[in-house]
Amino acid sequence: MTDQPISVEAVRRVLATRREEIVQRFQAIGTGIGRNGSDHIITVYLKNERDRPREEVVVDGVSLKFEVTGEISPY
Repeated sequence: MTDQPISVEAVRRVLATRREEIVQRFQAIGTGIGRNGSDHIITVYLKNERDRPREEVVVDGVSLKFEVTGEISPY
């Protein structure tokens, strides 16, 4: 890994190619792009705390951040 911040463009590329895999692997209800300091990251939204990984997860050099939101329903 380099000292350069991870760009939003790099995260978009990873998310475009790996979104389905991330959703299935973590039983996610959604994904998005967020920030951790100067780095962009992938935010993974989960229904339950028990689905949150105990270890740090990095996909193609991009860190994943997990947030438990519960069920999300459209209005």
